[in-house]
Parts: sequence; structure tokens; C-alpha cells
Amino acid sequence: MKTRCIVTLFFQGQSMDIEMYLDLNNNVDLQIETVYGVEIDDYIWQVYNPYTDISDNQLFSMYNKSNDYKRKTDMKKELRDRGYFQ
Repeated sequence: MKTRCIVTLFFQGQSMDIEMYLDLNNNVDLQIETVYGVEIDDYIWQVYNPYTDISDNQLFSMYNKSNDYKRKTDMKKELRDRGYFQ
């Protein structure tokens, strides 16, 4: 299953952020190099989290109102990362 990720590419003294769907069970290096080849010098990637830029109060409100268990799990993980639900 592919996961939405944010990849920062570094090349020739510049950087660029892109969104890619990566299969985290397979070699991520190979997937990125297959698409961008030798044009990049280095890269970093992280899993995209749509709840990062939302305030704590708004996220709690969304969490309490949601009936979608997948979204609730993602929201609870973000709140746990912020120090709640410990």
C-alpha cells in the first residue's frame, strides 16, 4: 500500500518539496531514484499528516465530532505526538 509523503529534494544548491506516494514496505531510496535519477544530490522524506497545521482546540473538536475511525486514529496519533492521551 502506498502512503502519501512529502519529499524534499536537494540538487545543485537548491531544494524543492514534492508530494509522492511511496510504498514504505519496499526500498524508498530506489523508488525516489527511479523517478528522479541522478539529478538529485540528496533527499529527505516524511509521511504527510494533514493535521499538523491545525490548532489543538480545533483538532480536539474534529476528533470528538468524527465518525470515521481511520481519521480518528490519525487525529489521535497527532494529539498523542503533541503530548495528549499519555
